[in-house]
Amino acid sequence: MCKTVRFILFFLLFGWSQAVAQPTHLLNRPFSEKSVYCNALQDTMYNALPYENSAARIQSLVRWAANNDDDLYVLFQLIKCRLEADHQRSLSDSLIKVILRLQKKYGKSSKYLEATIFQCTGDFYYEKLKKNSIAFEQYLCAYSIYKGLTPDEFPQKQRYLYALAGTYFRYDDFRNAIKFFNEALATKQAKFEKVISMYNTIGMCYQKMKIYDSSLLYFKLAMEKSVDAHEEVWGGIISGNIGITYYQQGRYSEAVPLLKQNIDISVRNKERKNALSSIYLLTDIYLRLKDTKLAEETIQKASQIDTDGHFSRDYSLTAQKFKMRSKLFAARGDMKLAYMYSDSESWAKDLFHDEEMENNLTKAREKEEYVARKFEAERIESERFRQVLIRNSLICLTILLSVISILFINRQRLKQKKMAAEFRTAEAELNEATAKLINFRQMAEEKDELIGQLKKTEKEQDNAEARAQLENSVLLTDEQWDNFRRLFEKVHKGFFIKLNKKIPDLTATEERFLALVKLNLSAKEMAAMLGVSPNTIRNYKYRLRKKMNVSEEFVIEDLVKDI
Repeated sequence: MCKTVRFILFFLLFGWSQAVAQPTHLLNRPFSEKSVYCNALQDTMYNALPYENSAARIQSLVRWAANNDDDLYVLFQLIKCRLEADHQRSLSDSLIKVILRLQKKYGKSSKYLEATIFQCTGDFYYEKLKKNSIAFEQYLCAYSIYKGLTPDEFPQKQRYLYALAGTYFRYDDFRNAIKFFNEALATKQAKFEKVISMYNTIGMCYQKMKIYDSSLLYFKLAMEKSVDAHEEVWGGIISGNIGITYYQQGRYSEAVPLLKQNIDISVRNKERKNALSSIYLLTDIYLRLKDTKLAEETIQKASQIDTDGHFSRDYSLTAQKFKMRSKLFAARGDMKLAYMYSDSESWAKDLFHDEEMENNLTKAREKEEYVARKFEAERIESERFRQVLIRNSLICLTILLSVISILFINRQRLKQKKMAAEFRTAEAELNEATAKLINFRQMAEEKDELIGQLKKTEKEQDNAEARAQLENSVLLTDEQWDNFRRLFEKVHKGFFIKLNKKIPDLTATEERFLALVKLNLSAKEMAAMLGVSPNTIRNYKYRLRKKMNVSEEFVIEDLVKDI
């Protein structure tokens, strides 16, 4: 029968080893699925198999993953290192080299791997080497990566935040501990066994800071979670913590039933140290309430629990025991025994003080390293933020300059288009004006020719009358002159302004005359255009020479040539 059972177990284990040897279903799958698989695998190896079997199987997985999947290779290697470290009860130099090699080779290939390697390295330094400051640095490096990841893509986020918060708690940095515990709780991952612990520890942080309202709030939340999970031991621990809080507030009547509950649950679950602490605290409450009988009955329970003197070297607990006995005998009037226990209390306190001094020195060195590393981590984070800010500022500046350049180029293009359109319009208007001026001239020439023809055929009365009418007609009326002047200015810009600067006090008639001169019209053509005789044209020239105070030889045409 035994052989049959062994064969079946061997067959199942062999089948399991084959199944886990090649988890091909995880190839090309998200990191989150691989991480969940490896966590389950690690728990199985720790809880269900002897070390030799687990080591052989994880080694085969490492070999397989080396040629198939980097994520799985690193995760299997970390499981292998943890198994070996737990088996050796230390972290050997060879294991440290493996971890550092993984960090160097694969750390930058994936943010998920980088965070995982940093966190596992911190765990090794904290659990195996007791180098808390280095562990804390690794935790912070991991946090800087996974803080931006969601729990769905990085399932270990809550667990890692819990470890970081616990480190702050150990260094008495309660505010940061609260911050990171709350951040861990906010990830809302299901089935995480540390949720009760987180609520309870936040309550302890507030208790240490003497913020009792917040402390009680979180203890009660922890109690609700422990009831839902049917965790009796946690229920006892939390009852004790609430009782301690009430004790510190002087609310003794509320503290008593909770401390009693803590004692009963602790005794039932063999949590003797926790039970003894609550017994001594309850004894002190009864003595403060002047109830020596209950105080004596309560402290007698301590003797029944610590029958083998197991906690005699726990000097803090021993000092509490001697202190309560001293106070009890003093309350009963037995000062001899009271002084004896008081001396014993002093002896235990001295030993505890020496032990605490040694621990405090170690803690102080670790805290000094922690502060230095924290400062360095903050400096690195600040520098990283500064670099990101500079990079983003340069990107924004580049984008802004690009937008400005595009707007400027578009504006210049629109300006050029507008100028081109204006130039085309001006050119068209100039051409139109020039054509109309030419038309005026042609009309003058045609009129002059018509008058000449009519003079040759004066025999008929009708012709003589038509010629007279034509000679006396004024082609440039005031309205025509305004149109003419506008067209003339378009062709000869600033002509009239320059003319009036050269010859002040010109009459409107003289301006019209000089404009026709500028068009190189003959005297006959000008006379026809203005509706005057050629002699009048000569008089215009005469008056202009006189006004300008020049000789009669002066040519009027030269005057307007350069204007």
